[in-house]
Amino acid sequence: DDLTTRGEFATLLVKGLNIPLNYDNKVQTYFDVVPNAKTDTWEFKYIETASRAGIITGITEGYFGVEEPITREQAAMMIARALKLKLPANDSKLNATLAKQFLDSGRIDPYARPAVQAVYKAKIMDGQSVTTAGSKKASVNFNPKNNMTRAEAGKVAVELLKKSSSIFPKNLS
Repeated sequence: DDLTTRGEFATLLVKGLNIPLNYDNKVQTYFDVVPNAKTDTWEFKYIETASRAGIITGITEGYFGVEEPITREQAAMMIARALKLKLPANDSKLNATLAKQFLDSGRIDPYARPAVQAVYKAKIMDGQSVTTAGSKKASVNFNPKNNMTRAEAGKVAVELLKKSSSIFPKNLS
């Protein structure tokens, strides 16, 4: 149930997808991620590589928020960029589709809606079943503003490995 930070998740994507490192210790993109910085869960070289690959952006100009918890919609954005998923048009059709899939679709920021739909369709992230009074069918929330737990990040890592490597047999469920 521990939370995953933005730095941890960016590192997970770079390592998990075997993205070639691309960094320069003399140049930093974010003032809160200094060259040679290293913790048990993230390093400058992985954050910088993710930035140069277009996987991550800062929260504000020059600030990545490396130690801040990552939200589920932020994670969806990073995943969609890392995998170069085809994103649906951000239009009324997408909004209608999301509204059918998730009870809380209105809470998904407009910028993240295409990415949320893409990672859901690719079965990399899913929603949480909720029971609504009087409904026979289970409903689902995406919980876009919730912080991602380590368990959720682990599931994402497994799904990414299944898509990007031959480690797992094709019939693994």
